[in-house]
Formats: sequence, C-alpha cells, structure tokens
Amino acid sequence: MQLDVFQADFKLYDSITRTYAADIIRMVLRIAAVKYDEVLIDECSDDWQRLKQDMPLWSLPVLEIDGLKIAGTTTICRHLAWRFGLSGQTAADDAVVDMLSDLLHEGSQVLECWRNAIKNNDGSDFQLISLDENARHYVSTRLGPILEKYLCMNAKGFLVGDKMTWADIMAISVFKTFFENDREDLLSAFPLIRQHYARFSPAVAAHPEKVSNEDAVKSDRMDHYPNDIDQMKQSLKKNVDPHHMVVLT
Repeated sequence: MQLDVFQADFKLYDSITRTYAADIIRMVLRIAAVKYDEVLIDECSDDWQRLKQDMPLWSLPVLEIDGLKIAGTTTICRHLAWRFGLSGQTAADDAVVDMLSDLLHEGSQVLECWRNAIKNNDGSDFQLISLDENARHYVSTRLGPILEKYLCMNAKGFLVGDKMTWADIMAISVFKTFFENDREDLLSAFPLIRQHYARFSPAVAAHPEKVSNEDAVKSDRMDHYPNDIDQMKQSLKKNVDPHHMVVLT
C-alpha cells in the first residue's frame, strides 16, 4: 500500500473514555492542522471484539491513514512528525527528539496512576499524598533535570533546534496534568520547563476552526513552523478538530 504524503484521510480509533495515550496524538494532529475522523469504541462491546482482530496490536489507540492502520502512541506520533515537519531538522537533532520523546513517554507511564487518581478524584487523601510524593520524586530526580538541561543547552525555547518538534508537544501533554490540577509546585525547581509550558500550551490547547481537508493538508510539511507564540496562534486559525465522530457501543 502506497501512502500519499499530503492528500491522506486520517481516522483515529480510541476508547470511548478518550485515553491519555490518544490525547498526544490529537495534539500533534491539531498542531499539524490535520483534519481527521474519530471513532470512539466501547471496549466492553461486541463491536470491539470484532474490530480488535483488525487492529495491528489488538489495542487502542490506532491511527488509520488511507486504510493503513498504525498502533502505538510513539510510533504514530513519530510518523506524523515525519509527515508534517515536526521532526528534528537534522539527523542528529531527530535522534535527540526521539530520545526525549521516549523519555516523556516513559514519564507518562510512570505518572499514570497519579494522573488517573487526580483526574477521577479517586482514592483517599493519604493515597493522593503518597502518589504526589512519588510524582515529585520522579520529576525531581529524572524527568525534570533532564528536560531542564536540554532546554538550557538549546537556549532557543524549544527542546531541540529552533522550531517546534513532537518532543515539545509531548512535554505539554505530560505536564498538562500538573498545571491544570494545581500541582505546578512539583516543577518549582525547573523554571525553563515552566516557561516552555507557558509559551506553548495555549497553542496546543487552542480550539481551532474547521477548514476543508484541501486547506488542512497545505502544510508543506511545516518546514517553516512559526517560532513565536503569536505566529503559532495565527497558524492555528487554520487548524481543525474532528467534526465527524462515530461512537461504537
């Protein structure tokens, strides 16, 4: 099967609960100004048992591109980054982008129980305090120092190079829970991470307007992606949210 780099139809399959694993994919699609359809599936339904056999890894999320189904959050994001100019500008930069994205994916998995407890307001106060401490330890001893170091070394506001990459988008996805749930104090020792989030989160979280698929694909792989937040907001005026959604229950 041959994929057309630009003129493609995208369909995102996700759980009816809208998983965190698919949220980062939605962010990348939004930043890339890609129009896509979304299919939400009840994994307890007969439909899922039937559809599961057609999914590459028998799991969600899955992105379908012109009939080709791709599974795995980082695999999907890496492909979209290549397709829409959100990879590193050089081979060396791209290797660092992949490395930091893998670290951030690790972080999202390590912080999963903490994130779910906060999101669902689930568990006793003691459990939440314990999970907060675990999150603080992981961020202060691994995730935070590494990302702060790369932001300091690059000194351009991005994790790598002089334009946004999918590593920057993944960082927004990971730290979104901190800032939206009054946990930003866990990042008090990392001013560059806080600045990075403040700079890019409005663009990533912006609610874009609908455009036709013909307009959406005119991205030229976004080789000249805007560096400034004002330019980024202007670019997002052409972005789209999925306006065709199917729910299978």
